[in-house]
Amino acid sequence: MTQQSDSGADFGFAHIQIRPCIRRGTQVTAIPSNNRFDSFPHFVRTGFEFIKSECDRLQTDVFSTRFFGAKTICMRGPEAARLFYDESRFERAGVMPARLQKTLFGVGGVQGLDGEAHQHRKEMLLSLMSEEHITSLSNLMLEQFAKQLPRWEEQEQIEVLDAMHRVLTYAVLEWCGIDTSREDMDQVASFQTSMVDGSGGLGPRFWRARIARKQADAWARKRVLETRAGLIKPPEESALSVIAHHRDLQGEVLHEDVAAVELLNITRPSIACGRWIMFAIHAMHTSPAAYDDLRANTDLEAADRFGEEVRRFYPFFPFVAARTRSNFEWDGYEFPRETRVLLDLYATLHHEDHWVNPDMFLPDRFFEDIDRKYLMIPHGGGDYSINHRCAGEHIARRLLRDAVRYIADHVAFEVPEQDLSISLTRIPPEPQDRMLLTNVRRRNLVDAPAYVS
Repeated sequence: MTQQSDSGADFGFAHIQIRPCIRRGTQVTAIPSNNRFDSFPHFVRTGFEFIKSECDRLQTDVFSTRFFGAKTICMRGPEAARLFYDESRFERAGVMPARLQKTLFGVGGVQGLDGEAHQHRKEMLLSLMSEEHITSLSNLMLEQFAKQLPRWEEQEQIEVLDAMHRVLTYAVLEWCGIDTSREDMDQVASFQTSMVDGSGGLGPRFWRARIARKQADAWARKRVLETRAGLIKPPEESALSVIAHHRDLQGEVLHEDVAAVELLNITRPSIACGRWIMFAIHAMHTSPAAYDDLRANTDLEAADRFGEEVRRFYPFFPFVAARTRSNFEWDGYEFPRETRVLLDLYATLHHEDHWVNPDMFLPDRFFEDIDRKYLMIPHGGGDYSINHRCAGEHIARRLLRDAVRYIADHVAFEVPEQDLSISLTRIPPEPQDRMLLTNVRRRNLVDAPAYVS
């Protein structure tokens, strides 16, 4: 992947104070500083490489900096992740940047909760992600692949990201209990994907995401209210029904605005898996040896290893944020209370001390035992039920595995000349020419199998 100039990312963190010096043992010592007046311009220039490059330069896994004028501690690596997901030391409430609330996550959702409220809400969301539920979603995706493939065969070329988003929009909405025949699917796909695409941008891309968020909130709120009023009757076990009727710790149903946010917390990241599938096709083209191995080994385990390497190798979002609850000491450093801390996901996934040849695409690395709590953390780390690890990771891994297997077995394509470089300053990233395919065709006449573990 190459770095190219882009409008960069804007995460809009609120100002949080931190003492300039901390105490190591009996001596006052500062966490290593990158000595920049403010790191935000450097972040815009370097994107996903920001924390990684500074850690490499300073030869450390933790450093302090200014970010939007506020002093901030940046960390990478599994030990840093283990610390970061210690809920007794860190909190998330009020930490999420306003720009991400107004585009990606919304207000009142599980990402901004702590303690019992967080665990209660998270248990509800995790109930939708049983093996049976995820298998149902995957099979709906595979059915959509089979339906869309003849259309792709008729087109001169397809844009992979748009095509994958369309497949997943149909599959995810049906899985959630939403009647797709009543929906303007192009519009739904547009606002679901624009929320993600513009969440890390400046200028028009960000404002498109703001508009998309308002459209998505209104759409989801209407579906929740229709369900509660009995105007539509989604299956009882569906995401729409479960969320619409969920009760909080006080025994009250969620406010319709909050229920809408949680419904979108299911649909948005599931549809966003289309970007992972696009990266998988990118890897099939740019890493032909790995693709040949995948084609030769026609089992689900090979597809899972390929998909896991996609999630490790390709960037999606750079870091996650939290705030210290109180003063504590870690690795000889004292962390002051109410200090903002950033854990770099990308730098952890490309840490040379913990991955062999981290900048090479090598699916076979997943033959080995890998620390999935604190090292393999593309969706965040820690425990799903207790910590703020993305509940949708189970869905992402399964959809990516089965999509990789289906495409390798059933879809032939050609990649025309185009710019496939991926800018590490665009958040979320994508190939410069958005990955175009030509001569897309069915590899054989066998129907898509319903892969079930």
